[in-house]
Amino acid sequence: MPKAKKDISLAKIAEKLGVSRQAIFKNHFQNIPELTQSLHYYVDNKPYQLIKGFVDQQEGFHFHELMNFFAKTVIPALYEKHEFLGIFYSEVSDPSWAPYLNQRYVKLLAPYFDNAAGNQHGLSSTTLSTLLISQVMATLSIWLTKEKPEVPDVFAERFVYLFSHSMLDLSASK
Repeated sequence: MPKAKKDISLAKIAEKLGVSRQAIFKNHFQNIPELTQSLHYYVDNKPYQLIKGFVDQQEGFHFHELMNFFAKTVIPALYEKHEFLGIFYSEVSDPSWAPYLNQRYVKLLAPYFDNAAGNQHGLSSTTLSTLLISQVMATLSIWLTKEKPEVPDVFAERFVYLFSHSMLDLSASK
């Protein structure tokens, strides 16, 4: 796995894939950002469609139902692409990944926060959606950058537990 962003180039990607650099330029991508955008879509399309389908079917917006759906349905879909996600969340990091996810999900998730307690403290639905995306990304990052991530069923239970408890609850003495 690359140790720094400078270690990633189309030539190195082509070498790893066993094709020429020219083949990538001619047939696919002109530069790393174009390739990265395509990888974002490739990795995120199924999870996005699952979440959008769930949200579109909702009559009311209940956060707990969304988190359970995410754990049971979306986490296994993410695991299918865990090698890519491990790179997106690794030390190499992809600075365009978080803006990409925010652009796709903030408006989709905002209805879950329209009448939330956080709104009473001056936090907009957009702010709360952005915060949720950041927290989910951090949690997924810890999971997917492990040498051997837990299987989705095990991680899904931990995910629901983490998002059902505050940091104060999690850090309380036994």
